[in-house]
Amino acid sequence: MNPIGKTFVLIGLIVILLLLLHLLPPMSLFGYRLRPVNILSDLFEAPASSDILSESVSVDGQQPCITVQKQKKTTDSIADGGQSIETFSDEGKEYLDSFFRKLSEAGGSSRPVRIAYFGDSFIEGDIMTDELREMMQSRWGGEGPGWIDAASEVNRGFRRTIRQSFSGIEAYQVVSKPFDSQRQGLQQRYFIPSEHASVSIAATGAFPHASRWTTAALFFKSPAGITVTARGDDGEAMVRTFEPSDHIRMWHCDKSNRQISYRFTGVGAGAVLYGVALESKRGVILDNYSMRGSSGHSIANIPLSVLQSFARQRPADLIVLHFGLNAVSEQSNRLELENYGRRMQRVIRHLREAFPDVPVLVMSVPDRACRDENGISTMKNIEEMVSVQTDVARKSDAAFFNLFRAMGGRGSMSALTRQGLANKDYTHLNHKGGKIIAGYIFRAFVKSCDSYQRQQSHDHE
Repeated sequence: MNPIGKTFVLIGLIVILLLLLHLLPPMSLFGYRLRPVNILSDLFEAPASSDILSESVSVDGQQPCITVQKQKKTTDSIADGGQSIETFSDEGKEYLDSFFRKLSEAGGSSRPVRIAYFGDSFIEGDIMTDELREMMQSRWGGEGPGWIDAASEVNRGFRRTIRQSFSGIEAYQVVSKPFDSQRQGLQQRYFIPSEHASVSIAATGAFPHASRWTTAALFFKSPAGITVTARGDDGEAMVRTFEPSDHIRMWHCDKSNRQISYRFTGVGAGAVLYGVALESKRGVILDNYSMRGSSGHSIANIPLSVLQSFARQRPADLIVLHFGLNAVSEQSNRLELENYGRRMQRVIRHLREAFPDVPVLVMSVPDRACRDENGISTMKNIEEMVSVQTDVARKSDAAFFNLFRAMGGRGSMSALTRQGLANKDYTHLNHKGGKIIAGYIFRAFVKSCDSYQRQQSHDHE
């Protein structure tokens, strides 16, 4: 037999072997259940069921805090949103009303209304949050993309709101080693500049409201002193030498509106850069604090002094916590998910020490799909995670938005992927899908703000 014939025979034998492996019964290895083999799974969707209803199983003789509500399955279409922002107590509603009061007055306030949006890779590169920011600024005013890390590879070309270039700067983040937790900023990163380090940020024009700003604020620390040279649109240099200080500093440059650059000289030992906030003096600003691979727990380890410093210099009016995808898997058990919930309650308590009157909005995980022997279906335990996050919000007097349900529930991520709106990992959105999901969240904000205003009008009648 010639070599080409032998190759085809070998390929045929491998295909037959893989098909036969699908007939094997479920197997486990070292306590982990092996995923069934089905090389044709991409061609099929998992069989639909009329609804999903979890059994209530006791754990250690106690009633579980996890319950899953009965919900229709959606597999063939993308939902049109319609979910509302929920609160579970009078105190939680009062917190949230304080935000909507500021939002309704955003155009005439003395500073912008700021939303600190924390999340994982689901919002990395400003995906979804760039569209949400644009929608909110179109409705309530405001300009600028908000927070920009001092040196991010994602900002070199992936992020659509800005383009960033930098040199002579080393980046450190909480999900990688080495990392000094005492040096981190609000975004759980810090950046070490060398002599003559530089960073430049320019608007792309992709989003009208994010394409200009009226103020740029640099955040840094310089225990041994540093000189900073800033240049805006006109190219005129603004130079300032800062004396040694152990405190986090903020330096405003109010004349730049489409680009800003910084150069650092006289860099003393221990100098740390955090980022630049590009914003207007009124309207709405949404800061994206994304961290790939994070479950959200590490926010509780940000030094309280750091949080308090940012709270003073860059106060927030709403904190969004959008995590969970890195804390759930097909192997997750009930106790693990409950422990996740307890740790996220600790995160909220820690944030409230620095931001005592700021409402917290817990955003649920989205749908996430994976392959099994029957094809592609919603990952086991996703709905349990949604229920845990609901419980976190309830116990913390926080607000809650059920993104999983808003996007259509079970099968919705598969639908997004089929329509070219999400990646083939069945977990992450692309920019087109981000716009759709941002619309669901935006409509919930509008609905809640309008409801607040109607209630205020009724109370004054």
